[in-house]
Parts: sequence; C-alpha cells; structure tokens
Amino acid sequence: MGIANGDLQFIDVIRRECPHLDIMGANVYRGPSSGDLFDRVAAELDLPFFYTEFGSDAFDAREGREDDLAQAEILLALWQEIYEQAHGRGRAQNAIGGVTFQWSDGWWKYRQEVNLDVHDTNASWANGGYRFDFVQGENNMNEEWFGICAIGRPNARGIYRVYPRTAYYVLRDAYRLDPYAESTTLAAVREHFGAIHPADEATHYAARQAMNRLDALELVRMAFMRVDLETSTSGGSQLADPARESSRFDSTQSFYAGFELQPAARVRASLTLNILGNVAQNRINEIFYENRGIARTLVDAEGDSVALSSLERIAVYQSSLSWEESSFRVDGF
Repeated sequence: MGIANGDLQFIDVIRRECPHLDIMGANVYRGPSSGDLFDRVAAELDLPFFYTEFGSDAFDAREGREDDLAQAEILLALWQEIYEQAHGRGRAQNAIGGVTFQWSDGWWKYRQEVNLDVHDTNASWANGGYRFDFVQGENNMNEEWFGICAIGRPNARGIYRVYPRTAYYVLRDAYRLDPYAESTTLAAVREHFGAIHPADEATHYAARQAMNRLDALELVRMAFMRVDLETSTSGGSQLADPARESSRFDSTQSFYAGFELQPAARVRASLTLNILGNVAQNRINEIFYENRGIARTLVDAEGDSVALSSLERIAVYQSSLSWEESSFRVDGF
C-alpha cells in the first residue's frame, strides 16, 4: 500500500495513522535537490520512497523566455540523487524511483477553461528552490511549461504534435544506467551522470525549434508584389501660368503586397495592402484609387489654413476569408 502526499507534510500523522504503509510517495518540488527528504523518510518511517510527481518547468519567469537547459539540469540532478539514494548505494538507500512531471506541456493549466490554444507564460506560484528564475516576492513557476516535450502545431484534426526538449535527451542518457546492477556503485553513478552534459544535448532541441520556425512560415506567405509607377503631365492653354508650368510633370508611386494565410487546415485568407509613395498633385481627373494621398488644405476654426499631407499611406486594397467544414462553408470579403 502506498500514499501520494504533498512533500513530507504531516509525516508524523502518517507514521501514527498509517502503520501498514508499504511505500511513502509524495509530490515534491524543491528544485535540483530534495535535501533531507530521503533521510527523514528513512529515519521517521523506515519505508522506501517514491516520487509520485516531481520536476521543473522550462520557462524563465524572470527573463520572460523559455529555458529548456535549466529544466534539463534540474531533472538530471534530481535523477542522479534518486540513483545515489537507491538500495545498496551507500546513502539513505530507500529511493525506488519517481514519475517525472510531465510528458508534454499542458496549455490548459493556467486558467483551465480559456485560452486553451495559447501557451500561457503567467507564473502562478513561487518556489525559491528554482533559483534560475526566482525573484523574492514574485511568482516563478509556470504550470504550462513542465513538459519534457514541447507541443507543436496541431494537425487537421486538432491533434498537437509533441517534440522532445533537452530534458528528454538528458534523461534518455541517464536511464541507460541500470540502478541495481552490481557494477552500479555510488562512484559509478557519479561518473555516469557527470558525463552527461545538458548543453551538448540542447542541439537536438535547437534543431527542432528551427524546423518549427520554418513550419510557421507556412501559415503566412507573400503571394505577389506589384509596383505601379505613373507620370502625369498637364498642358493646354494654361501652360502660360507660371504656377501651372511648375507643376506640369508629376508622378504617382503605388505599391501592392499580397499575402495568403492558412491559420488552420480548413481556413484560408488573403490580404492585399496598398502603400503609397508620391501621389501626383496635377491630375485633371481626380477620381483614381491613390487620390486618398493627395495633399489637402483645410481651414481650421480660427480661419487659418492647415496643409495635410501623407494621408492614408497604407490601406487594405482587398481581403477575403474562406472557412469550410463538413457541415458549413463561410466566405467573406
């Protein structure tokens, strides 16, 4: 019979009320070492100890960025401690393993009912044992970032892909040592774990992140670019007017950029932006698309003239949206 406790809280009650307990288990979050935990369980309960939950998040709340290396280093240290505390290894000799929390990031954990498709970075509680991002008086534990695997983009069925963080590769190497083999002495444990370098394993995760950034480019792509350059000349009987002569030649520069978006498998959208350069001021026919950029002169409340230029330099020229499911289709433009 076992128990899953919160660290070693009420261990005196457990000793008194659970005389037939076979295994002491607990969820423990103390950082890279559990300190006196194994010794206390040995001295006060004389039972094997099993981590029912333990681990580290992979987000640096102080810097506001992912820190997969810190997570890997903490998990490596914790598992080395488990090996060193196992039976026959010379320390408390009561460790029988543990469950690393957790396999993949839980994007639902911060508020549980909203933003389920958002990887939230809000730290919800504080723990000074995780010194890599602890600041006194501030939360540093990010519930949605405990996975030794990160979550990638969902497929057409809404199922997310997972890909290993650095901690995954570090633990893969750690588990190659049989904790109960005759050759696994305390010195052998320390030699084995000392040869594992999280920074070296981080290259695997960095490569996967690079691939994910390339995948993200599939969400938005530039479909086309167009440049319209026009020269306008005004002539006729008014050319003798010096003001007219000075504005005889002018030009219009109009740029178009078209984008295609596919945020989900069955959702497509397009967007075309128009960006104005110079806009001719001398066109006789003032009805043309770029005329929104013509300089205007207004009279303010005090009767003074106010010149306005650089009006509406960027505008949406065209846009569309299509969302098709088995039971409906939506088209917008």
